[in-house]
Amino acid sequence: MAEDEVKSGYVHKCGSSVKSWKRRWFVLKRNGYLYYYTDSSAKVEKGKIDAVDAASVSPYDEKTKGAERLPLNFSPGNTFLIVTKERVFTCVCETLDERGSWLAALEKIRGVVTADQQYPAPTYPKSPAKLLP
Repeated sequence: MAEDEVKSGYVHKCGSSVKSWKRRWFVLKRNGYLYYYTDSSAKVEKGKIDAVDAASVSPYDEKTKGAERLPLNFSPGNTFLIVTKERVFTCVCETLDERGSWLAALEKIRGVVTADQQYPAPTYPKSPAKLLP
């Protein structure tokens, strides 16, 4: 794993225009983006998801607006959703443990990157009189 990678592995996702399920190599980087590739040896990404700016990252719930219906051979328990302004990414892992690992990594990077982007609150003197000569 490269130094800037937080997590990587194969995940199934549904296409945005052609509603077919594809196995993709996902790479979560410290910059808060989740990149996906056709396979682990690909050099050019197929796409990326801004995990930090996502409205939510959560276990699968078929009632979520925009969530894809799962084929019978995919387990809802192995599935998570990334809800962005543009669309809902429905992602299916091989196992429940793998889903848990992805959710934990995504939540961690969302917290870390968000915290790094915040600025400390300004501090003011307790009494304005101390500023006068």
